[in-house]
Amino acid sequence: MDDYGKDAVARLEKAYTSAVNRLVARADKEDTITIDKTDGGKAIARVNAGDLAATLIKREVGYRPLTQRVMETSDKEENKMYIAARIGPLLTGRTFLDPGSWTRNFDNDLMVTWTHEAMHTSGVHAQLGDRGTWEGRHDTPYNQAAFRLLGLSYP
Repeated sequence: MDDYGKDAVARLEKAYTSAVNRLVARADKEDTITIDKTDGGKAIARVNAGDLAATLIKREVGYRPLTQRVMETSDKEENKMYIAARIGPLLTGRTFLDPGSWTRNFDNDLMVTWTHEAMHTSGVHAQLGDRGTWEGRHDTPYNQAAFRLLGLSYP
């Protein structure tokens, strides 16, 4: 592995550990994700910091270079998660989170991304309903909940 690869893995590991530690320290903290629905309604899911930490601890993380996502969780097995080549901009100093949540603190952005992905579980999705009924993108509500659960200020 070249130096860039080693640095990237080290940065990802550091952010993962920091996210898990923050979530564990705030294990009783709860929050909600509110998603607009295509029928004009809203779906709400409750998430808990301790549960998200446990989810991240159980996850097996691999590399999937051809996916269009930055990180993704398997639809077939929620304990499998993949990092994609699109994570490169963050690791080289350019953030990728939705524009309303750019912090320019890339380690925080990575912690938010890990936490966001921890929310993709069958339990949370059951609360929100089928993804085909969600209006638009889910990134902002997931990221906002992640910021709050991690104890970070949302920009």
